[in-house]
Amino acid sequence: MVTKNFKNLLAAILQSSDSSYGYLPVQNVSGRMYYFCSRYDRFPYSRTAAFAAAAATAGISVGRSSDAESERDYNLHDTITSGVNVAITNTIIGTDEPGDPYLRYHLTITNTTDSPITIGEVGYKQTVRASSGPGRTDYGDVTVLIDRTVLDVPITLAGRDAGVIVYKLKTNMVYPTKGGIEMVPFALGTDEQIAAMIDAAQLGTIDLQEDGGWNVSDIRKIHISAFTDPAGTSYPEQDIEIVISSFAEYNNCGNVLQFDFKDCLSVLKRMHPSNSTAGGYGALEMCTDTIPALVDAMPSWIKNRLKTFSVYAWDPSANELTEVEDCKLALRARVEMFGPGSLSSDAEGSIVDLYSKLGDFRRKYQGYSRANNTYAWTRTPYNASNMHCVHSSNGSSSWNNLTGAYGIAPFGCM
Repeated sequence: MVTKNFKNLLAAILQSSDSSYGYLPVQNVSGRMYYFCSRYDRFPYSRTAAFAAAAATAGISVGRSSDAESERDYNLHDTITSGVNVAITNTIIGTDEPGDPYLRYHLTITNTTDSPITIGEVGYKQTVRASSGPGRTDYGDVTVLIDRTVLDVPITLAGRDAGVIVYKLKTNMVYPTKGGIEMVPFALGTDEQIAAMIDAAQLGTIDLQEDGGWNVSDIRKIHISAFTDPAGTSYPEQDIEIVISSFAEYNNCGNVLQFDFKDCLSVLKRMHPSNSTAGGYGALEMCTDTIPALVDAMPSWIKNRLKTFSVYAWDPSANELTEVEDCKLALRARVEMFGPGSLSSDAEGSIVDLYSKLGDFRRKYQGYSRANNTYAWTRTPYNASNMHCVHSSNGSSSWNNLTGAYGIAPFGCM
């Protein structure tokens, strides 16, 4: 079973920042807590697959224990440190259905003593860079357990005897189930698995956070079909990432989660053909034409589970708050991303968990480069009749004319 160390190692590799250090925990082979350095150029530090007789050394080790595997394992439970010699006689790289990669080692194990030895576990350890505390830069070499596999049937070697163990280091996971539903990560499950978990959460049979391990800021890639909005703007088919932004119910729509587009669509779009905020967000082309067309282009497993909700938006021309009903997707209000401020009405909502968690990074989190633009629209008018608030790729808030072409990154509820 691959360990929690392995999962956090992958997460650290995939972090976009190359200047942050040590925010993902790891236990070394002695059980001491360290923190992975999340600089991409420091992984992997050592990938040795040689036999390691010492319990604290990187490589492949064998042990006596048949205790059940756990992703919290940080070393073999009973490493055999003397009396055996292990030679890696064959290494095979392959792929299982439906596409899970693996490494398969043929280990020729020789008992160098006169007494029998029983082998019940095999493990793989790797040396990585880690720091001594969260955010610290005092990184050094740390040996961590990446995988611990318990043999289905322990192997006993007589004195001076030899045998072969096939050790398959695989990345496909066996997930726990609840009520017959597999509890898969938001990022890794199939569309069918993710949909089944959302349906079960709607019925109250599972909790997406407690049972499923889902978290605010979890990301998933989805495919958007090509579409053309009623105003005549065409959008190619494209992959974008969505991110869980909250598990709170949104305006009593009965959702179990909120998600935001992490990426802007690849085509920029105006908010409205004229620089007038009259009627508020609900009267603008973005709301009436573009976003409904986007809803139709969403993958069916999401589209069929989108909740219908209302959003609140300020109408400067009438100096009043309007309720925009029957939304399947909508733009965020400025206050939902930045909290209370002077640029707009705070009555449009309150800061969402994701943006509260991101702090000053906020919309810097989004993939603006794919739209070649530094701004994306909100549904919030600036305190004028011809401007709308936008959010910037550097995490700041600003405003622009409604006729300008900027990024589209709405949110939805399931």
